[in-house]
Amino acid sequence: MGAILLISTILLSSMLLTVLPLASMSQRKISALKLPVTSKISYKQTTTEHVSFKNVSFGETLTISNDSIVSIADSNFKKSLSIYVRDNSQLTLKNISVKFSLAVTVSDNATLNMLDSNVTEHINFFISGQTRVYIENCRLDNSEIGIFDSSKVYLNNVTIREVYMWGNSTIQASNITGYGSWTLYKNDSAIISYAKIEESISFYETSTGSLYNVTLIGPSSDIYLYDNSTVKVNNSQLNNIYVNAFRTMDYFAIQPLIIWNLIVSTCLS
Repeated sequence: MGAILLISTILLSSMLLTVLPLASMSQRKISALKLPVTSKISYKQTTTEHVSFKNVSFGETLTISNDSIVSIADSNFKKSLSIYVRDNSQLTLKNISVKFSLAVTVSDNATLNMLDSNVTEHINFFISGQTRVYIENCRLDNSEIGIFDSSKVYLNNVTIREVYMWGNSTIQASNITGYGSWTLYKNDSAIISYAKIEESISFYETSTGSLYNVTLIGPSSDIYLYDNSTVKVNNSQLNNIYVNAFRTMDYFAIQPLIIWNLIVSTCLS
């Protein structure tokens, strides 16, 4: 089974649907569908905090572990440092600032909430180990999120540079401005609604995507489908769509228009 692309009520600007050189070609389909609007995302509520910081400057590495519940509000991180959240712990960051850079690692069933923050410096989020991350009302223009190992990330009203996923993970994103690329691999899933993204969205292996009211606004912002990936698109404005029937990492090797075994349905709903 090859990549499947489903499109409804979509604005395509200079659409190019390209199948790259084939090892073996499977059937792929374009048809109509309706997608529900992504609901508003609310962060993980905690009842009791073990430790709470407010108006604090941090200059050293922080480790939150052993089922701890910690909140940090109206505070700043003065140096390039790391935060580790693990072992079923929960950390809430609200209205924080970063002077240089920050590496945030969330693992082992931990939870991270990040709220109401405007950070122009670089934050590298590394999310793994069946964790949950909720980010809401944040500007993270130069930051990137890596999601691995059956983890889930929820974004609402967020600007972000780059998102990449690997391994049974899920992202649900609404009201998004993205300045970089989005990449999904093994069994990953993305539901993206009301978003403007400047770079490409790439789907590999058995990844899936649902795009509702998404605009790709960059001159090279395209959708790439590989292997057995599936994408549903509704009420969106796209540029080019490239479909590849066999496993490859070289998604820049675009060839002239070649379409094989393509079924097109014009019954838009």
